[in-house]
Amino acid sequence: MPETLRQKLLPFIVETVRRSETFAGRTVLLALLLAATWWQVRMAVSGDWFRSGNDMLYILPPLRSATDEALVGWLRGPWIGVELFAYYRPVTSVFWFTEYRVFGEQVASWQQVSVASHLGSTLLLALLLTRMVGSPLAGTIGAFVWATREKIVETLEWTPAQTDHFAAFFGILGLFLWQTFLDARGRRPSRFLLGGASLVSVLLALGSKEIAYPVPLLAALLTLRTVRLPFRTRIALCGVWFALLTGFVGWRILAMQGIGFLPGQATPGRSQASPLTPQKWLVRMSGFLLPQVLRPTALLPFPAVLSVFAGIAAYRRWTSVRTRGVVALIAGVLFFVFMGGPECLLLSDTYTELALGLWTLTVVAFALRREPREMAFALIWGLVAHLPLYHVVYNAAGNVTYLPGIYWGLVWSILVVALLRFVGTRSESEV
Repeated sequence: MPETLRQKLLPFIVETVRRSETFAGRTVLLALLLAATWWQVRMAVSGDWFRSGNDMLYILPPLRSATDEALVGWLRGPWIGVELFAYYRPVTSVFWFTEYRVFGEQVASWQQVSVASHLGSTLLLALLLTRMVGSPLAGTIGAFVWATREKIVETLEWTPAQTDHFAAFFGILGLFLWQTFLDARGRRPSRFLLGGASLVSVLLALGSKEIAYPVPLLAALLTLRTVRLPFRTRIALCGVWFALLTGFVGWRILAMQGIGFLPGQATPGRSQASPLTPQKWLVRMSGFLLPQVLRPTALLPFPAVLSVFAGIAAYRRWTSVRTRGVVALIAGVLFFVFMGGPECLLLSDTYTELALGLWTLTVVAFALRREPREMAFALIWGLVAHLPLYHVVYNAAGNVTYLPGIYWGLVWSILVVALLRFVGTRSESEV
């Protein structure tokens, strides 16, 4: 970077960050976030029930004949779509009962509800990440990464995915309220109202879909991360969350008159569904936790990227021609093994994915070096968030891991914080 440009650019970045931390700056950032997210997902209001899946064929008949007595039955269990699944989702049942009473079968209105819940979740995630990492700009960027990820339009268009949208909205709302509770000081009544509202919000998330089961554990992680609270207090608060989760699971077992269908358990008539196995869990977990570009569901050939990255590092380390030749040979063999053979060189996507993978690995390594404790926390967060990663994709949208995807929003928020602190340090050193 030319010296003159750097001398002008660094102070500009520092001043922009400073302004983003004011109330007006935060308001502008959030407005831009919502506008950009809406522009990205506006096509989801298509007016088509079945473009991404035919599940509404099973869900609409019970809604057409639903009565107030049927609603009470759904609250006891199981879920409204019992013909399709036998899960227990009372919050989803109530929302769908209400939507059908208000909108009938005007699918565009249902899709607008999905888009509205997505915008609300995005706003709440930006506020949550801002509190977690201490930077409005970083929190906004992290939320934008999450809000515009791959297949989000198909997910919003597919109305049965509202189970995920409701779980995400209430789950993120509960985490934001809990983080606000942890940040507050004293024993003011408003602080305890925040704590109670957080518990209620998480309970609503649990009643929306099983994907929200890790949310109480994520709230416990936030509690343990708040070092200003006494250790015993943190343990006691974690106990509250464990009690809430245990109580809800027990309530669900009673409502189902038994454990019922577990996450990933095959259901009658759904041959595509398969039980959760350790191998399946490990493959899916690695697909979400390993460094990727800004699309949390796009799995790049990470082992191949890593072999090239390691080969370059080893090549620079040794000066011997023979050693460099051996290193290049090993790296090349590993690359072709992971990519599926030499024919990958004929595919243009190979070079795009390789470049993006190397870039992503570089920036994540930078964040690890600058913010090791925060990145370690993010990894633990990702492991907990993806515990119920059991979904089998059998339609265009897939059974989206909507809520666990906030892991990559957190990772990129930490990365932006690391970059901003690096730029700020460089700027101060030149003054």
